Amino acid sequence: MADEIKISCEEAESKFSVVARHGIMPTNGEQRFRLAHTASDTAYIRTVTSPNDFGWQNSHYHKSLQETYIVQSGWIGYSELDGKKPNVILYEAGAVFTTKPYVIHNIFMPRSCVIHTVKHGTSTREPKRNSDWWDDLPDVRALNEFLRSSLESEEKVRISGKE
Repeated sequence: MADEIKISCEEAESKFSVVARHGIMPTNGEQRFRLAHTASDTAYIRTVTSPNDFGWQNSHYHKSLQETYIVQSGWIGYSELDGKKPNVILYEAGAVFTTKPYVIHNIFMPRSCVIHTVKHGTSTREPKRNSDWWDDLPDVRALNEFLRSSLESEEKVRISGKE
C-alpha cells in the first residue's frame, strides 16, 4: 500500500475548496473545529463545550442540507419544531441522528460534552447567501424563545445536580 501524498491547507483550499476553520464561541467558550467544503456547504465539525458553561445553540433550518450528529461524550438535548409544537429529545453518548430539511431545530450542550456534526446533502444557495443555514422564519424565533425561557432553567437545575 502506497503512502498518501500530503496536501497543504493552502492547496486544499485553492484546488479543492476545502478549508479548516476553528474558533471559540465568545458567549460560552464552546470550541468548534471545522473542515468545510466551501462550494457545497458540506462540513465536519467537532464541538467541545467548556467545563464552565453550557447552553442552547441557535435555532435554524436548512432547505436541503442535513446534519448528522454523533454524541461522543456526555449528552445533548435536541429540539425541533414539529408543526407548531416543540419536541425535545435527550441523546446520550454513542447516539447518532440526522435532521431533515426545512425542520427547525436546535441543540443544547451541557458542560464538557463532545459531539461531531456532519453537514451533508446538496446546498440550496440563493443570491447574497453564503450557506444553507436559515433563521428567517417567525417559528425559528419562537423556538428560541421557548427553549431559552422554559427549558434552559430546568437544564441548569439538572446539570448542577439540584433536582
